[in-house]
Amino acid sequence: MRIRPGLDAENEQTVAGPEKDKEIYFHLGLHKTASTFLQESVFPCLSNIHFIKKHDFRSKDEIIASSPDKRFLLSRELEPEQEKYMRKIREVAVRYPDTRPILILRSHGRMIKSKYKYYIRKHGCKHFDHFFDLQNDTGVVKIRNLDYCQKIRILEKHFAHPVFVMFQEEFINKPFAAIDALADYVGADYRPEDIQISAKNASFSEKQLRLIRKFNQLSTHDHSRTQSPFLKFVHRKLGDGLLYLIGYAAYILPESFLGRDDLIPPSRIHEVDQFYTQDWHEALRYAHLLRPRLYVQGSA
Repeated sequence: MRIRPGLDAENEQTVAGPEKDKEIYFHLGLHKTASTFLQESVFPCLSNIHFIKKHDFRSKDEIIASSPDKRFLLSRELEPEQEKYMRKIREVAVRYPDTRPILILRSHGRMIKSKYKYYIRKHGCKHFDHFFDLQNDTGVVKIRNLDYCQKIRILEKHFAHPVFVMFQEEFINKPFAAIDALADYVGADYRPEDIQISAKNASFSEKQLRLIRKFNQLSTHDHSRTQSPFLKFVHRKLGDGLLYLIGYAAYILPESFLGRDDLIPPSRIHEVDQFYTQDWHEALRYAHLLRPRLYVQGSA
């Protein structure tokens, strides 16, 4: 991976007028990498930079053009390898080619474990080995989806600055040190007392998720043909509420009802970490390009 990438041909447009003097930082939050914590608890508390909330992303050009501020922070949950998200990345890169991208990663094993739990909560029914298949790559999540270096290369291709890489584990191990590093990079200040650092409890236990998975295998939750946005909203809320009721039922059901298999076999998580060892260390090395100190295991 390059240290100082250049723009590719499609991004050679430049911003005219006063906007060219404005500094743009773009946090691309991969799914399950503390994006909600940053967007709700950290970014709004930063001073000396204008944080544009994700709900105002569509209006970012108008906000940037009309604001007297010189520095702006954008934030969206994006997956750089997916085309629907790539359009948003290109949109920012073309309009503001001097943007500085920020990417938060997490260990591959913890990432896929969190993704699988989320998948079950969203009515998924497959067992872990069919959700993520390292042998034949036939799972719901593909091997390339956890290729962090590829994600970095995509961002290098579209932006004129190297990617500022951080890790979700840093916000767990040393939260204020990690926030300091992020604030320093974007040139912002904050008051520690304004930021609430609290451990987020898992929405469902493993036993509850095993029961929900069993229920999902027996039910159908496909409303893709529903055209009405209101009906889609109702279906989604009713479906989520039903899963919470099923989850609570796990407290009164005997363990034998759910079978003996683990929700996520620990050996599989170890295999995932082993498979991506090189990718993980390359990501750590890349992060060191802009950061002399990382607060994550194996970063020395």
